[in-house]
Amino acid sequence: MTAVALCHLARKANGIEPFDRFISSYEQHGAGVDHDLVIIFKGFRGPEELEPYRRRLRGHTFEELQIPDDGLDLGAYLAAARELDQERLCFVNSFSRVLADGWLGHLDAALSQPGTELVGATGSWASHRSAATYLLGLGGYYRRLLGPRSLGKSALASVAGEPAGRQRFRKLHAAANIPRELFLYPSFPDPHIRSNAFLVFRELFLSVKSRSLTSKPGAYSFEAGHRSMTRQVLDRGFDARLVDATGESSLPGDWPELECFWQGSQRALLVADNQTLLYDAASPSTRQALSAFAWGNHARS
Repeated sequence: MTAVALCHLARKANGIEPFDRFISSYEQHGAGVDHDLVIIFKGFRGPEELEPYRRRLRGHTFEELQIPDDGLDLGAYLAAARELDQERLCFVNSFSRVLADGWLGHLDAALSQPGTELVGATGSWASHRSAATYLLGLGGYYRRLLGPRSLGKSALASVAGEPAGRQRFRKLHAAANIPRELFLYPSFPDPHIRSNAFLVFRELFLSVKSRSLTSKPGAYSFEAGHRSMTRQVLDRGFDARLVDATGESSLPGDWPELECFWQGSQRALLVADNQTLLYDAASPSTRQALSAFAWGNHARS
């Protein structure tokens, strides 16, 4: 057993294609550090359903964990952390794709910086609270930055994956959720490591307090709320670092300088996921809005 476990979440509901894309990228880009490969199989009902995935992993030494398809990704990560013994745990979600050689080594080197307890491949200053206020037409930081709600609402709705036909109901949706958004989330800027690909000390991860992780509100709060994983790390006097494809890492105040999430061309992105692909495929105006949502007046779309 090594000190680092690389844990990839494979959900039966997603099919094998995202899993194959991740493993292909994992094979193409050396990790750069010794590690144990762990596959978290979520929602599989028996050997027959697991066989194609195990067959794809032939030639790799790996450990597997099987859990029910209850809750969301972060709940699966916590369940895995309770089962594993490695000192450091790297979690990558189902739709992650490695983009750079030595990627896990870059994350591990950043976590080895004195006082650092959490590192990630992507992060953001975006605020759910400020976004909800803006979408309600109540002004706030994003109103000053993005202009009238009619200009930015489509871009922000796309982040939530809303079908175009439902975006006209976004204001009502935001109105219904505004008490929760105002209570659970801080205003912009809200620095937080995103949960698509992050490395953390196991002991710390298990000590972080969370709401229920069986619903999206609970998972979003754990990622970006007043008591997010990142904020709990910072409140304990530790550092949280964002890491790019060159191995450079930065503290929260300097995250916009790393062109690795909704910034510029994302040229220094270490691990891709659905949200980074959304930005890549977006129109220039949507990219501008997403970059401003993530980084405020530090955006470089």
